Amino acid sequence: MYYRYFERLLQHSFIDSIITIYYYLVKGKTIKISIFI
Repeated sequence: MYYRYFERLLQHSFIDSIITIYYYLVKGKTIKISIFI
């Protein structure tokens, strides 16, 4: 049961990490643009 939860957590963390990295890249670009302007 713990192993199944860990495997599920790995899958979710993998997808969440991609979404989080993409979100921070977009937000970082908008922040850089806003600071530049």
